[in-house]
Amino acid sequence: MPRSALPFLLLPALFWPGPAARGQDLPQGPGRDAVQAACTGCHDLGQVTRSGHSREGWRAVLQMMAHAGAKVPP
Repeated sequence: MPRSALPFLLLPALFWPGPAARGQDLPQGPGRDAVQAACTGCHDLGQVTRSGHSREGWRAVLQMMAHAGAKVPP
């Protein structure tokens, strides 16, 4: 395995949901169901809600996740 592949293999560990993921909920509103479906299978909601990404930043995150094989909305 090339050494340059190691960071990509370790990347999921940064996003692995921990015990804090339980009991959190998103507010009602547009996009709630999409976030719930696309993100919470792998990520802690706190990571999503506290990320501080701008709209453009979220586009980049979603594009990166789609390239990694995640089923995210276009």
